[in-house]
Amino acid sequence: MEMLKQIFKSKTMLFAMALAIFGVIEMNLNLFASSLTPQLFGAFSIAISLIVAVLRVLTTLPLDKK
Repeated sequence: MEMLKQIFKSKTMLFAMALAIFGVIEMNLNLFASSLTPQLFGAFSIAISLIVAVLRVLTTLPLDKK
C-alpha cells in the first residue's frame, strides 16, 4: 500500500499510467491514429519521448524516498 502511495506522487509514473490508459483506449476505438497523417503521428510519438526524457531528468528521488 505504501508503494502505491509513492507511485502516485511520481509525475513520471503518472504520465506512464496516462499513456497506458490512452493506449488501451486507442487500441479499442482507433480514434486518434486514424485521424492523423503518418508524419504527424510520428511527431506525436517523438513529443511523448521528449516528455518522458524531461521527466526522467527532473526525477531526483527514487520511489521509496517519496
